[in-house]
Amino acid sequence: MRAHPVDTRHAPVVSWRWKVLAAPPGADNAVAAREDSAARLLFAFDGDRSKLAWTDRTAMKLARSLSGREMPYATLMYVASDAAPVGTIVPNPHSSRVMMLVASPAAGALGRWQPLSRDLRLDFRDAFGEAPGRFFAWGVMTDSDNTGTEALARYGDVAFATDPGHGRAVAAAGRRVPCAGRRGRPGPAQRDYSDGQAPPTATA
Repeated sequence: MRAHPVDTRHAPVVSWRWKVLAAPPGADNAVAAREDSAARLLFAFDGDRSKLAWTDRTAMKLARSLSGREMPYATLMYVASDAAPVGTIVPNPHSSRVMMLVASPAAGALGRWQPLSRDLRLDFRDAFGEAPGRFFAWGVMTDSDNTGTEALARYGDVAFATDPGHGRAVAAAGRRVPCAGRRGRPGPAQRDYSDGQAPPTATA
């Protein structure tokens, strides 16, 4: 994930497209051993870490010592899933500071571009029970490492706006990002292109 200067107080609505081409069989974001998704859109937020539980602060310190990077105060993920209805908020089984929201079906919509739109600030409140702090990074991810299966998705432009349909694209316009996770390995979707670099092209 990389930093991007979008103030969600003025542009809270995020719109994007993705197309799932292969969904990991048996994936369930609520179960640690099956926590995979063919398509994810991730948003990282800052906040007051001093009010977090001791366990969360300890986990963040450990992550920083191992990776050399500071964990976000909170991460909100939009995921494609068939294990729960669209709109369901799913706590990440590995961390209470990561919440997932089912934005679309996965295998139930194979091969179709799905145009999606969500209010980041409202979803953050629903997921974490508080107002969001500063949003500072976003990225995309396709993974199948826990199920040991295959996943494949393509991503279209991501845009932020005051309301749906009036977004300013922050991904490379007119490009699609092909991302694959195969046989238990996360795919290149873990790179993001929010810094304006042109992602690799792909045919529909």
